[in-house]
Amino acid sequence: MLTQRNLLPFKFLSLLFGVIIGTSIALVLSSMRHTTSGRFINQHHQLKETEGVFRVRGVLQNHREEIQPVTERISRSRDESVLSGYLYSGDNRTVAWNLRKKIRVLCWVWCSGRDIQNQTQAIHKTWGRKCDKVLIFTDRHFAKVRTIDLSKAGVAYSTSRYIMAYRYVYKHYKDDADWFFGTFDETYVCMENLRLFLTGKNSKKPAYYGHRLILEDGTVEFVDARVGCVLSHAGLELFDKNSLYKTECNQMIPAGEKQLGACFNKTGVFLGNSTDSLGRSRFLSFAPSVQMQGSQSHWFLLQDQEGLKKGKESMSVYTITISGMTSFFMYGIEYYLYHLRPFGLFPLDQDLNIPDD
Repeated sequence: MLTQRNLLPFKFLSLLFGVIIGTSIALVLSSMRHTTSGRFINQHHQLKETEGVFRVRGVLQNHREEIQPVTERISRSRDESVLSGYLYSGDNRTVAWNLRKKIRVLCWVWCSGRDIQNQTQAIHKTWGRKCDKVLIFTDRHFAKVRTIDLSKAGVAYSTSRYIMAYRYVYKHYKDDADWFFGTFDETYVCMENLRLFLTGKNSKKPAYYGHRLILEDGTVEFVDARVGCVLSHAGLELFDKNSLYKTECNQMIPAGEKQLGACFNKTGVFLGNSTDSLGRSRFLSFAPSVQMQGSQSHWFLLQDQEGLKKGKESMSVYTITISGMTSFFMYGIEYYLYHLRPFGLFPLDQDLNIPDD
């Protein structure tokens, strides 16, 4: 016979079960309320964001006539550089844009293959956007990066990859630019300063420019092609016309940039001066931190033809190229050049070009 005392455990279990069921139902209902509330909150934020877009569009529409010439230019060239701060930062880009329209520059870059995906991406996202065209050359195929394999490019072989690159450029793009600029993948280029330099030059004269060097025995003048070699349209045509059967242009030791210099000299393309009117270099073969300390390599100082000074006096305020820039540093340089502003300082433009003779 069940007594009242014997029923106590069953009553306790029944009460516990009820508490558990009740708590579970409360949690489910609470979750549903929070989910529903979350939906409303998300919709509210989306509405706010949408309203913000409409507000921005309204501002742009009100200023459409003012920005139309720039946006048309972007549309034609597919260049997004203006969107990185130029259009809305308050900078006056009129002079730089006018130079860009007047002076067409094709850029080609030699990539060693080290960290090629990040390096080429950094080039396209920073200084490469301001070229009229960018070509990436390599010596082998890369599956994930769009490059031109010079070993399969269909141009006459040379022991100098620079010569093969310029032969490819002539074959496919000789009419697409006034100047043809080549460099390495770890070089940052200030395209505004390159075009400023070229305003004082004539693309119809067979010439090339860069940081001038000479072999210690004085036999060959050349440029440090790692940090840039810019060739005129007339120079490209004369080079292609005369280089095919020149020994210096096909088989030579030493090869590389020294062979390029010997080839240009043999084909009638002359080496011009690239320093500014104060004798300072525009094409920097070393990182600024190295040049500021005067720590350039001894061999380089022996071959230098630009009377290399030490410290900041060795570098032009209109420097064109900076060497030793990995993808990480390219983004930093882009910020320092185009976004960082020291308050209260207003640098004035200077005329430091040396006109052609």
